[in-house]
Amino acid sequence: MLLLINLWGTKSRIAIIAVLLSLILMILFFRKKLFERKTVVRFSFLVVVSLMLAMHLGLLENAITNFLDSLELEIQRPAYQIKSISFDLNRLIIEKENITIQAVINKDGISFLNREDRPLAFKVIKNRILFLDEEYSDYIFILEDLKTANIMTFKHHNVKINFFVYKNGFGVINPRGYVVEIEDAKHIDFQGYEMWGGGRGYKWSRSLPLLTESWLIGFGADTYAMHFPQNDYVAKLRYFGKMNIVIDTPHNMFLYTAINAGMISVLSKFLIIALYAYSSIKLLRKSNTFSDIEKIAVAIFCAIVAYLISGITTDSVISVAPVFWILLGTGIAVNSSIKKKQENKLW
Repeated sequence: MLLLINLWGTKSRIAIIAVLLSLILMILFFRKKLFERKTVVRFSFLVVVSLMLAMHLGLLENAITNFLDSLELEIQRPAYQIKSISFDLNRLIIEKENITIQAVINKDGISFLNREDRPLAFKVIKNRILFLDEEYSDYIFILEDLKTANIMTFKHHNVKINFFVYKNGFGVINPRGYVVEIEDAKHIDFQGYEMWGGGRGYKWSRSLPLLTESWLIGFGADTYAMHFPQNDYVAKLRYFGKMNIVIDTPHNMFLYTAINAGMISVLSKFLIIALYAYSSIKLLRKSNTFSDIEKIAVAIFCAIVAYLISGITTDSVISVAPVFWILLGTGIAVNSSIKKKQENKLW
C-alpha cells in the first residue's frame, strides 16, 4: 500500500498506467480464482471501503480529474520566444517573434539596428548598453573590455547568451566556454508538442533522425550524448529557456537502445521478451489451480509488462535494469518448471 501511495505521489503518468495495466493482466489471469464466492465478497468489500474512504476525504474526484487532465496533449508555449540567431559577415541577428535586434561591427565600434535596419538609440551605463526605445528596454547588451575579453553578453530577463567578438564578426560561446557554430538540427516536426512530457517531444524530435545513421549497429554503448545535436542552442533556448543543458538521454528506453546499439539489438531484445511472453500466456491459460510457482510466474510476467510500458517514456538505468533482466531470467526458468509440471514430469 505504501508503494502505491508513493507511486501516486510521484505523479508519473506512465508509471501509473503501467501499474494499472499490469493489475488488469493479473485480474485476467486470476479471474477464475477471483470469482469464487468468498474471494468476490472480500475483494468487493475492500474496493467499496476504499472508494468510500477516498470519496469521504475528497480525494477520488480530484485525483481522477487531475490524472485524466494530465493525459491530454496540449500545445505549450515555448519557454522563450526566439526564432533564430544568425550571423551575416559582420552582423549578429537575434530574431524573436515580434522583435529583431542586429549588432553590427563597423569602424566606430558596434552599432545596433532594428528589423528595418534603422539605428537603435542607446545609452551606456558602465559597460551596459540600454536601449532608449521602450519596445527594446528589456533587452540589454553587456560589453566586456574588447581589448582583453572580446565578449559581448545578450541578456533578456532570465536568458543570457555570450558572444565572442571578432574584428569583423561574431561567434556564440557555449556553456563550456568554447566558440561554436549554432546548429539547425535535423528534426521531426512535433508541431508545438516539443515540451510534452517535460521536453520529451523535443528530445524525440531530434533523436529519431539519428536512426538514419545508427539503425543497424548503433553508435556504441552510452554514446547517445555525443551524437545528439548539443549545438542546437536556439531550440534549447526556445523550449527550455537556457543553453546550458546537455541532453544525455531521450527518455525512451527503446529509442535509446536503437541509437546506442542499433535495431539488431532492439529486435533481439524484443524477440527474447516476445518468446517469454508467448510462453507465459500459453502456460498460464492452462492453469486452473494456480500453485505457488504459478502465482510467482504471474507476478513476474506482470512486472515485466509494467517495466516495458514505463520504458516508453523512461530510461533503462543501472539501478533498475539488472532487476528486470534477473526477473526475466527467473520468469523463463519458472515457465520451464510449469511446463514440466503440466507434462506430469515434475510434481
